Amino acid sequence: IAASKTREEQQAKIEKISLVSFLNEDQKQNFVNICRRLKHYDNSFYQNKNLHATLFGFGSLEKEIYELIREKIHQFSKQNQIKKMNVCFDCIRPGAMYKVGKTLRPLQNISNGTVIAFGDVAKNVDFFNYTNKLTLFLLSDKKIKSKLSANFRRKFPSVWCTLGYFDRKERFKIGNCLETMFFRYGNMS
Repeated sequence: IAASKTREEQQAKIEKISLVSFLNEDQKQNFVNICRRLKHYDNSFYQNKNLHATLFGFGSLEKEIYELIREKIHQFSKQNQIKKMNVCFDCIRPGAMYKVGKTLRPLQNISNGTVIAFGDVAKNVDFFNYTNKLTLFLLSDKKIKSKLSANFRRKFPSVWCTLGYFDRKERFKIGNCLETMFFRYGNMS
């Protein structure tokens, strides 16, 4: 894990807009306890404070289109009210490093230094149905469709929450103790 490279890449990124769902206190507390164990194992681990699952990443947008999207999301939310949306995470694992370029294929056995909670589609049907309906609703507006493109979708067929990252300048190798810890949370269902 080359965490310093990840940190530099994150800091160099242009600010982007995302629509997120924050975790409830129960889910958050479970992850805080896991993060404490990771910090105890290696004090270079830093936990994210606002634990959330991303519904969409929009990229950088002009103010006009941002306002239009915001209004449409508000309109959709009024029409499709949800009191509570449960998100189920299957495992805790290192985040994947992806190929440089436009491909979204993870490199085998290489992490980007993050630690994520991960859930698949089968256990998060409500979450994915909601995002699919919202996608169709947004793309029904011609202005939004022209800016986001007709192919606008969630990037990954999964739900995840970034718990934190290892902040190290040198390469960080996953040793037996950390591997055992990830194995322990490898199947949370």
